[in-house]
Amino acid sequence: MNLSYKEIRTYSPMGRWNSRSVADWLCMPLSPFFSTKFVKWQLRPNTITLFMIFFGIVGSLFFALPKWEFKVLGIICYYLWYIMDCSDGEVARITKQFSTYGRDMDYWAHLTCHPLMNLALWYSYWQLDRYHEWLLAFIFIVFISMEFQHRALLTFQAYHRKETGTESVDNPSVLRYIFRQMYQYPNFILLFPFVFLLEYLTEFPTFYLLAGWCLFFVVGVGQALLRMIAFCYKG
Repeated sequence: MNLSYKEIRTYSPMGRWNSRSVADWLCMPLSPFFSTKFVKWQLRPNTITLFMIFFGIVGSLFFALPKWEFKVLGIICYYLWYIMDCSDGEVARITKQFSTYGRDMDYWAHLTCHPLMNLALWYSYWQLDRYHEWLLAFIFIVFISMEFQHRALLTFQAYHRKETGTESVDNPSVLRYIFRQMYQYPNFILLFPFVFLLEYLTEFPTFYLLAGWCLFFVVGVGQALLRMIAFCYKG
């Protein structure tokens, strides 16, 4: 099957500006270039998810290495990681190869890659030898702990939609949309490595930006957790 870029996009329309994450807007314009090849080669969506895991692991290994050239390679792999995440869904919709295992595999891919990416960024900050190591460790432990809670929330929401057969229609305001984007881990790992490179290359201090972004994670995920707890309690 030979499909054009435009045909691929019809299967996965971008939708409203506030219906997609920043990571989607960065990578979905590129994913159809890969999806056209994957469909032509008759690759299964689960195979593309394995590519996703591969790029996440390799990107983390590259980014953890001390030279800036390796860190740039790591960032490229991070973008390929999320492009694969977009592409496996596109290929699944085109070929109608949907499965519970595919969804679970995608979930597992995030649980595998996010901690490694977190460790790579922590280790890169540690290499700078400018900040207290325990404070850095605390910041990144909070990051990944909040991300695990957020993953659990997403699973709960998917389970609830399946049980009730309802789909929530959301149209957040600009401020609400921006706030939500601040505690989406793919957004963080696609954008913040560039902030780190700024410090790595110029010695411009970025720790307060890191701590501020961490605070958004705590507030955003904490707020969503409280809403979920209240919902479950009332139910």
